[in-house]
Amino acid sequence: FMVMPMTASADSQMKPQDVAIEAGLLKNIGILSGIPDAVDGNKEMSRADFVVLVGSIFGFESGVASKRYFEDVPMDHWAAVQINGLTEMGILSLPGADKLFRPTDKITEAEAMKILISVLGYGDYAKMSGGYPNGYAQVASLLDFTYTGSNNNLTQYKAIIMMYDALNSCMYEKSAAGGGYINYEESDETLLSKYFDIYAAEG
Repeated sequence: FMVMPMTASADSQMKPQDVAIEAGLLKNIGILSGIPDAVDGNKEMSRADFVVLVGSIFGFESGVASKRYFEDVPMDHWAAVQINGLTEMGILSLPGADKLFRPTDKITEAEAMKILISVLGYGDYAKMSGGYPNGYAQVASLLDFTYTGSNNNLTQYKAIIMMYDALNSCMYEKSAAGGGYINYEESDETLLSKYFDIYAAEG
Protein backbone atom coordinates (compact mmCIF):
# COMPACT_ATOMS: atom_id res chain seq x y z
CA PHE A 1 0.00 0.00 0.00
CA MET A 2 1.01 3.58 -0.51
CA VAL A 3 2.07 5.38 2.67
CA MET A 4 1.42 9.10 2.60
CA PRO A 5 4.23 11.31 3.90
CA MET A 6 3.89 13.10 7.20
CA THR A 7 3.10 16.79 7.07
CA ALA A 8 6.22 18.84 7.51
CA SER A 9 6.41 20.84 10.70
CA ALA A 10 5.57 24.52 10.37
CA ASP A 11 8.35 25.17 12.87
CA SER A 12 11.54 26.31 11.14
CA GLN A 13 13.44 23.85 13.35
CA MET A 14 12.20 20.52 12.04
CA LYS A 15 12.72 17.20 13.80
CA PRO A 16 13.77 13.76 12.50
CA GLN A 17 10.21 12.45 12.85
CA ASP A 18 9.00 15.17 10.46
CA VAL A 19 10.84 13.45 7.60
CA ALA A 20 10.89 9.83 8.80
CA ILE A 21 8.99 8.39 5.81
CA GLU A 22 10.73 10.53 3.22
CA ALA A 23 14.21 9.89 4.62
CA GLY A 24 13.40 6.19 4.98
CA LEU A 25 12.72 5.92 1.26
CA LEU A 26 15.86 7.85 0.32
CA LYS A 27 17.91 5.64 2.65
CA ASN A 28 16.46 2.43 1.19
CA ILE A 29 17.36 3.40 -2.38
CA GLY A 30 20.87 4.51 -1.45
CA ILE A 31 20.51 8.30 -1.67
CA LEU A 32 20.87 8.84 2.09
CA SER A 33 22.95 6.90 4.59
CA GLY A 34 20.51 7.70 7.40
CA ILE A 35 18.12 10.27 8.83
CA PRO A 36 19.96 13.44 9.92
CA ASP A 37 19.52 14.46 13.53
CA ALA A 38 17.80 17.71 14.44
CA VAL A 39 21.03 19.71 14.33
CA ASP A 40 22.34 18.37 11.02
CA GLY A 41 18.91 18.24 9.43
CA ASN A 42 18.30 21.95 9.92
CA LYS A 43 21.71 22.82 8.51
CA GLU A 44 21.60 24.84 5.29
CA MET A 45 22.95 23.12 2.18
CA SER A 46 25.46 24.44 -0.32
CA ARG A 47 24.93 24.32 -4.06
CA ALA A 48 27.43 21.47 -4.31
CA ASP A 49 25.73 19.54 -1.48
CA PHE A 50 22.38 19.56 -3.27
CA VAL A 51 23.82 18.71 -6.68
CA VAL A 52 25.51 15.66 -5.19
CA LEU A 53 22.17 14.59 -3.69
CA VAL A 54 20.40 14.98 -7.04
CA GLY A 55 23.25 13.30 -8.91
CA SER A 56 22.73 10.17 -6.84
CA ILE A 57 19.44 9.61 -8.69
CA PHE A 58 21.47 8.96 -11.83
CA GLY A 59 24.18 6.97 -10.08
CA PHE A 60 26.86 9.67 -10.31
CA GLU A 61 29.66 8.95 -7.85
CA SER A 62 32.37 11.28 -6.65
CA GLY A 63 35.70 11.06 -8.44
CA VAL A 64 37.87 12.99 -10.84
CA ALA A 65 35.97 14.58 -13.73
CA SER A 66 37.18 14.40 -17.32
CA LYS A 67 36.28 18.02 -18.14
CA ARG A 68 36.19 21.39 -16.46
CA TYR A 69 33.12 23.51 -17.12
CA PHE A 70 33.39 26.00 -14.23
CA GLU A 71 36.52 27.83 -13.13
CA ASP A 72 35.70 27.32 -9.44
CA VAL A 73 35.07 23.57 -9.88
CA PRO A 74 38.42 21.89 -10.66
CA MET A 75 38.31 18.36 -12.06
CA ASP A 76 39.29 16.90 -8.67
CA HIS A 77 36.59 18.83 -6.76
CA TRP A 78 34.54 16.46 -4.56
CA ALA A 79 31.34 17.33 -6.48
CA ALA A 80 32.84 17.77 -9.97
CA VAL A 81 31.43 14.53 -11.41
CA GLN A 82 27.88 15.37 -10.30
CA ILE A 83 28.12 19.02 -11.37
CA ASN A 84 29.47 18.03 -14.78
CA GLY A 85 26.96 15.22 -15.21
CA LEU A 86 23.93 17.42 -14.53
CA THR A 87 25.40 20.16 -16.74
CA GLU A 88 25.82 17.73 -19.63
CA MET A 89 22.22 16.56 -19.16
CA GLY A 90 21.01 20.16 -19.47
CA ILE A 91 19.71 20.20 -15.90
CA LEU A 92 22.26 22.78 -14.75
CA SER A 93 22.87 25.82 -16.92
CA LEU A 94 26.14 26.06 -18.80
CA PRO A 95 28.64 28.52 -17.34
CA GLY A 96 27.80 32.19 -17.64
CA ALA A 97 30.23 34.96 -18.55
CA ASP A 98 32.02 34.62 -15.20
CA LYS A 99 32.33 30.82 -15.64
CA LEU A 100 31.56 30.29 -11.96
CA PHE A 101 29.31 27.70 -10.27
CA ARG A 102 29.79 28.97 -6.70
CA PRO A 103 29.71 25.50 -5.13
CA THR A 104 30.04 26.73 -1.53
CA ASP A 105 27.20 29.28 -1.76
CA LYS A 106 23.98 28.34 0.02
CA ILE A 107 21.25 27.09 -2.30
CA THR A 108 17.74 28.51 -1.98
CA GLU A 109 14.53 26.49 -2.07
CA ALA A 110 13.67 28.12 -5.40
CA GLU A 111 17.02 27.18 -6.94
CA ALA A 112 16.68 23.59 -5.73
CA MET A 113 13.14 23.45 -7.10
CA LYS A 114 14.34 24.58 -10.52
CA ILE A 115 16.83 21.71 -10.60
CA LEU A 116 14.24 19.11 -9.61
CA ILE A 117 11.63 20.38 -12.08
CA SER A 118 14.30 20.16 -14.79
CA VAL A 119 15.21 16.62 -13.71
CA LEU A 120 11.55 15.65 -14.16
CA GLY A 121 11.58 17.04 -17.72
CA TYR A 122 9.36 20.08 -17.11
CA GLY A 123 12.11 22.67 -17.67
CA ASP A 124 10.87 23.94 -21.04
CA TYR A 125 7.27 23.92 -19.80
CA ALA A 126 8.31 26.00 -16.79
CA LYS A 127 10.13 28.45 -19.07
CA MET A 128 6.98 28.89 -21.17
CA SER A 129 4.95 29.35 -17.99
CA GLY A 130 6.96 32.37 -16.83
CA GLY A 131 10.47 31.06 -16.34
CA TYR A 132 12.43 31.33 -13.12
CA PRO A 133 11.15 31.42 -10.44
CA ASN A 134 7.39 31.66 -11.06
CA GLY A 135 7.13 29.15 -13.89
CA TYR A 136 8.97 26.51 -11.89
CA ALA A 137 6.89 27.26 -8.80
CA GLN A 138 3.74 26.83 -10.90
CA VAL A 139 4.86 23.40 -12.08
CA ALA A 140 5.79 22.39 -8.52
CA SER A 141 2.32 23.42 -7.37
CA LEU A 142 0.67 21.38 -10.15
CA LEU A 143 2.72 18.37 -9.05
CA ASP A 144 1.60 18.90 -5.43
CA PHE A 145 5.12 19.45 -4.13
CA THR A 146 5.23 20.25 -0.42
CA TYR A 147 7.56 23.18 -1.13
CA THR A 148 7.14 25.20 -4.31
CA GLY A 149 10.19 27.39 -3.88
CA SER A 150 11.15 30.47 -1.89
CA ASN A 151 14.21 32.63 -1.33
CA ASN A 152 14.88 30.83 1.96
CA ASN A 153 18.06 28.80 2.08
CA LEU A 154 17.44 25.07 1.73
CA THR A 155 17.95 22.85 4.76
CA GLN A 156 18.75 19.15 4.64
CA TYR A 157 15.29 18.26 5.95
CA LYS A 158 13.53 20.32 3.29
CA ALA A 159 15.82 18.84 0.65
CA ILE A 160 14.75 15.34 1.74
CA ILE A 161 11.08 16.27 1.38
CA MET A 162 11.64 17.90 -2.01
CA MET A 163 13.58 14.87 -3.25
CA TYR A 164 10.80 12.55 -2.04
CA ASP A 165 8.18 14.61 -3.89
CA ALA A 166 10.27 14.63 -7.07
CA LEU A 167 10.95 10.89 -6.97
CA ASN A 168 7.21 10.19 -6.75
CA SER A 169 6.08 12.69 -9.42
CA CYS A 170 5.18 11.76 -12.99
CA MET A 171 7.85 12.74 -15.50
CA TYR A 172 7.25 14.95 -18.53
CA GLU A 173 8.49 13.31 -21.70
CA LYS A 174 8.53 13.75 -25.46
CA SER A 175 5.64 11.77 -26.96
CA ALA A 176 5.86 12.73 -30.64
CA ALA A 177 7.86 14.87 -33.04
CA GLY A 178 7.62 15.88 -36.66
CA GLY A 179 6.74 18.72 -38.97
CA GLY A 180 8.67 21.23 -36.94
CA TYR A 181 7.01 20.49 -33.61
CA ILE A 182 7.70 18.41 -30.52
CA ASN A 183 4.84 17.22 -28.34
CA TYR A 184 5.37 16.54 -24.65
CA GLU A 185 2.99 14.95 -22.19
CA GLU A 186 2.95 13.69 -18.64
CA SER A 187 4.25 10.14 -18.40
CA ASP A 188 3.14 7.30 -16.14
CA GLU A 189 6.81 6.89 -15.30
CA THR A 190 8.38 8.42 -12.19
CA LEU A 191 12.01 8.84 -11.22
CA LEU A 192 11.50 5.93 -8.83
CA SER A 193 10.25 3.62 -11.56
CA LYS A 194 12.73 4.75 -14.22
CA TYR A 195 15.95 4.72 -12.18
CA PHE A 196 15.16 2.38 -9.27
CA ASP A 197 12.50 0.02 -10.68
CA ILE A 198 10.20 0.89 -7.77
CA TYR A 199 6.47 1.35 -8.31
CA ALA A 200 3.91 2.80 -5.91
CA ALA A 201 0.85 0.63 -5.23
CA GLU A 202 -2.46 1.68 -3.75
CA GLY A 203 -5.14 -0.37 -2.07
